[in-house]
Amino acid sequence: MKKRMLAAIFGGLLSMAASAAEYNISVDRVQIDTGDFVKEGIGYNGASPGPVLRFKEGEEVTINVTNNLDEMTSIHWHGLILPFEQDGVPGISFAGIKPGETFTY
Repeated sequence: MKKRMLAAIFGGLLSMAASAAEYNISVDRVQIDTGDFVKEGIGYNGASPGPVLRFKEGEEVTINVTNNLDEMTSIHWHGLILPFEQDGVPGISFAGIKPGETFTY
């Protein structure tokens, strides 16, 4: 009985640990086709709009953002609570992600 109880407890802990997700996002120059014209823009993972990331409240995730642009960039997050130093305009509230570098949130 005790072994089953421990297995159930540890099994639950393992499934909770496995739910921690990791996402990789690249910031890229992309071609945006409006149907009437094609224009160069900035996209995520090679597309615009980029991927939708959905999380549950209280879930901890790791997001690796790689800057493939030739200029500094950052991501302004909506709906996430994170330190102000990681959210905002490069050089003002966030140092920014240099070209070719990856920043982990």
